Amino acid sequence: MTMQLVSTFDCREDAEAILWQLLLERPAIANISNEPGTVTLESHRNHVLYHPHREWCLIKVAHAWVGAIYITHQNELGIGILKRRQRQGYARRAIDMMMDRHPAKYYLANVAPGNYPSHRMWESFTHHAIIQLSYRIERGESHAKAIDEGGANPA
Repeated sequence: MTMQLVSTFDCREDAEAILWQLLLERPAIANISNEPGTVTLESHRNHVLYHPHREWCLIKVAHAWVGAIYITHQNELGIGILKRRQRQGYARRAIDMMMDRHPAKYYLANVAPGNYPSHRMWESFTHHAIIQLSYRIERGESHAKAIDEGGANPA
């Protein structure tokens, strides 16, 4: 079956809808930067409009959207496949296509620690290595409130 990567610029309305659906379907174990329930439809629309990635595409197979993929200016890859379309090889094929479109010595993928299906998929690439673990340290509500009130370095 033929797969296409279609720029979100070329399918703006579909992109907003598919990307929103992917966000709603994302399990908590897959979240790195968004706390569940914190992204609003309005902020999502602004994010899609801003288009912060080098290239951001919807993945189309036959005549159906199956997911989305992006690559950043630092060669970070991110991919999401709609729940009903997962485990059909679309992610791996789309990643190969994106890497072919943007040749580089290496690419990066940021994966939440508990997202085992994603870990397995990235580990299926012949030459892969875990290069970093990131920790988020929270200081609590009093810290957040002090920062909100203009304090740069609360004690």
